[in-house]
Amino acid sequence: MAKAMNFVGQKYNRLLILEKLPKKDKNQYYKCKCDCGNIKIINQSALRSGKTKSCGCLIRLFCESQNIKYN
Repeated sequence: MAKAMNFVGQKYNRLLILEKLPKKDKNQYYKCKCDCGNIKIINQSALRSGKTKSCGCLIRLFCESQNIKYN
Protein backbone atom coordinates (compact mmCIF):
# COMPACT_ATOMS: atom_id res chain seq x y z
CA MET A 1 0.00 0.00 0.00
CA ALA A 2 1.30 3.47 -0.88
CA LYS A 3 2.32 5.78 1.94
CA ALA A 4 -0.10 8.69 2.47
CA MET A 5 1.47 12.01 1.54
CA ASN A 6 1.23 15.00 3.84
CA PHE A 7 0.63 18.24 1.94
CA VAL A 8 0.08 20.46 5.00
CA GLY A 9 2.38 23.47 4.86
CA GLN A 10 2.88 23.23 1.10
CA LYS A 11 1.85 26.02 -1.22
CA TYR A 12 0.12 25.59 -4.56
CA ASN A 13 -0.06 28.83 -6.53
CA ARG A 14 -1.72 31.29 -4.09
CA LEU A 15 -3.03 28.61 -1.71
CA LEU A 16 -1.26 27.46 1.46
CA ILE A 17 -2.52 24.13 2.79
CA LEU A 18 -3.45 24.51 6.45
CA GLU A 19 -5.18 21.25 7.32
CA LYS A 20 -6.07 17.85 5.88
CA LEU A 21 -9.79 17.18 6.19
CA PRO A 22 -11.59 13.82 6.33
CA LYS A 23 -12.21 12.15 2.97
CA LYS A 24 -15.62 12.71 1.42
CA ASP A 25 -16.90 10.46 -1.40
CA LYS A 26 -13.39 9.00 -1.91
CA ASN A 27 -11.96 12.51 -2.47
CA GLN A 28 -9.40 14.19 -0.23
CA TYR A 29 -10.01 17.81 0.74
CA TYR A 30 -7.79 20.42 2.37
CA LYS A 31 -8.45 23.63 4.22
CA CYS A 32 -6.37 26.28 2.44
CA LYS A 33 -5.55 29.93 3.01
CA CYS A 34 -5.24 32.16 -0.04
CA ASP A 35 -2.66 34.96 -0.27
CA CYS A 36 -5.57 37.43 -0.05
CA GLY A 37 -6.53 35.97 3.37
CA ASN A 38 -9.63 33.95 2.45
CA ILE A 39 -10.01 30.37 3.68
CA LYS A 40 -11.37 27.78 1.23
CA ILE A 41 -11.91 24.02 1.19
CA ILE A 42 -10.27 22.61 -1.95
CA ASN A 43 -10.17 19.14 -3.50
CA GLN A 44 -6.65 17.65 -3.59
CA SER A 45 -6.79 16.84 -7.30
CA ALA A 46 -7.77 20.43 -8.18
CA LEU A 47 -4.80 21.71 -6.18
CA ARG A 48 -2.24 19.33 -7.63
CA SER A 49 -3.43 19.67 -11.23
CA GLY A 50 -3.37 23.47 -11.04
CA LYS A 51 -7.08 23.73 -11.85
CA THR A 52 -7.59 25.77 -8.66
CA LYS A 53 -5.01 28.51 -8.18
CA SER A 54 -6.74 30.79 -5.65
CA CYS A 55 -9.94 31.31 -3.70
CA GLY A 56 -11.40 33.15 -6.68
CA CYS A 57 -9.53 36.38 -6.17
CA LEU A 58 -7.37 35.87 -9.28
CA ILE A 59 -10.34 36.06 -11.64
CA ARG A 60 -11.57 39.20 -9.89
CA LEU A 61 -8.12 40.81 -10.18
CA PHE A 62 -7.89 39.85 -13.85
CA CYS A 63 -11.35 41.28 -14.62
CA GLU A 64 -10.52 44.53 -12.82
CA SER A 65 -7.28 44.87 -14.76
CA GLN A 66 -9.15 44.37 -18.05
CA ASN A 67 -12.10 46.63 -17.05
CA ILE A 68 -14.47 43.67 -17.24
CA LYS A 69 -17.50 43.64 -14.95
CA TYR A 70 -17.37 40.62 -12.61
CA ASN A 71 -20.13 39.75 -10.15
